[in-house]
Amino acid sequence: MAPGVIVAARLAPADADVETLRFTGNHNGFVLLKHMIQEKDAQGRDKNAPFPIYSLYMHLAYPTWSGDRTEPYADVPWFAACSMRRTE
Repeated sequence: MAPGVIVAARLAPADADVETLRFTGNHNGFVLLKHMIQEKDAQGRDKNAPFPIYSLYMHLAYPTWSGDRTEPYADVPWFAACSMRRTE
């Protein structure tokens, strides 16, 4: 996986969209990442201008937002940063 930045995310409360979950059978949480890719030539020099590639992670289960170490996302660095911002 290439380094990237979060462009968009939907991680709702655990009880959100119960009807959606029942209808689709899946969670509707997602994270969209933007990666800037730099092509290199045979000598390792930059070949062209960087270009974006996007990664979409879908059907993410909702976090509990509890801050508890038992949280499934507890050890994910970007989630910890988002969770900390949410509680400040």
